[in-house]
Amino acid sequence: MGIVNYTILRSDREIQLIAWTGLANGDTGQPYDASDAWPEKSVQVVGTFGVGGNVAIEGSNMLTSPTWNGLTDPQGNLLEFTVSKLEAILENTVQIRPNVTGGDVTTSISVYIAIRRGYTGKFKSHI
Repeated sequence: MGIVNYTILRSDREIQLIAWTGLANGDTGQPYDASDAWPEKSVQVVGTFGVGGNVAIEGSNMLTSPTWNGLTDPQGNLLEFTVSKLEAILENTVQIRPNVTGGDVTTSISVYIAIRRGYTGKFKSHI
């Protein structure tokens, strides 16, 4: 059980791409500040899940001593992955992290979260 640091794979004005790699059973990802300026999020989970492998995507709005809660997709389903797939994230929490809650000695998971800047309310007029 450990905390796995994230890596920022891309960061520009429009998108941030964050990765946690080599997550094993019992590991959590270092929390990432997913501030409200970046409301559109999706998560892709890939790797070897092993027997009973499960990855939960969690968020918190608490900056110190956070309480972590499961995040959901737009249909209201908890983001808990037992196979590789990609999903949108409904909630816009201040912090976000993966949490590997099941697996065996073969479990090795990578989690990629893409965060896009939201609507700014500014349009260029073509008139």
